[in-house]
Amino acid sequence: LALQLVFWLGLRPLLFTVPHLPPVYAISDVQAATLDAPTLEGLSRASFAPSDLPWTASCKPGYRALRFSLEIPEIPEGGVALVPNVDADNLRVYVNGAAVVASGKMTLPNTSYDANIKSILFVSSGVFHQGANPVDIVMVRATLPYFDVGKPIFAAYDEAWPRLRLRNFILNEYEI
Repeated sequence: LALQLVFWLGLRPLLFTVPHLPPVYAISDVQAATLDAPTLEGLSRASFAPSDLPWTASCKPGYRALRFSLEIPEIPEGGVALVPNVDADNLRVYVNGAAVVASGKMTLPNTSYDANIKSILFVSSGVFHQGANPVDIVMVRATLPYFDVGKPIFAAYDEAWPRLRLRNFILNEYEI
């Protein structure tokens, strides 16, 4: 009984509650596409169709992309926090045409699984401009047949980190 009380009243609220999110930047005009290559050239050749978030695609291994507009009313001096909320083997994120997330191997069949590390990413303020910012997320999937994307979180880093750092710990160091 004592162990159950410790878990349900102490550990569960600490480990499994949804964090109080910081004020997030608005996302609009979501579009999805299938790519022939995980490159900027493949992105430019893709035919995008309107979509919604959350977004999912079920298919054989391949490349997919989401494109949307991110509205930033005022550029934060301390940078922008990004939580992609992407379930894919690996990904690239471009803001205003600049790569802000680019790790791991994207070419099939030899992909890596860097997107399995769920963390709060720091994006420099220098890539954003006030107002609408086009964002492209390019994904690769070589294993499970699903691409899933929840609503990405974009917020001022100085406000997001204190509120999301426990989530970062639980999804990384705690699990390891």
